[in-house]
Amino acid sequence: MNADERRVLASSWLTMKRNWWALEALHRQLEGEPQDAWLTLLCVIETADDLEMLGTIGAGPLEDLLRLYAEAVIASVELEAVNNSKLRIALSHVWVRRKRDHEITRRLLALGCQFIAEPA
Repeated sequence: MNADERRVLASSWLTMKRNWWALEALHRQLEGEPQDAWLTLLCVIETADDLEMLGTIGAGPLEDLLRLYAEAVIASVELEAVNNSKLRIALSHVWVRRKRDHEITRRLLALGCQFIAEPA
């Protein structure tokens, strides 16, 4: 690693630490405020500026929301996904671990989520 790469790393690390509160705030929403978490995630998705970040959102907090509260938010997700291409990209990175014949699983798969079988 050269000196310029080290400076970029140091600056990025400091930026992450300065903004760590946002990660914690979203996790608090995910722990008990699914509607607020959903609205926050829509803002995060809207703000994301590349495919890699949309994938990270999908495989991270969006997957967490759907794992914990799919029944509570599925109708809102379906409605929003019709006209939100960024959301559809993020959804394609969500892994669904429920039984394939479960109604919510079928709806999530129809949104583009990926099925991962539950461990035996």
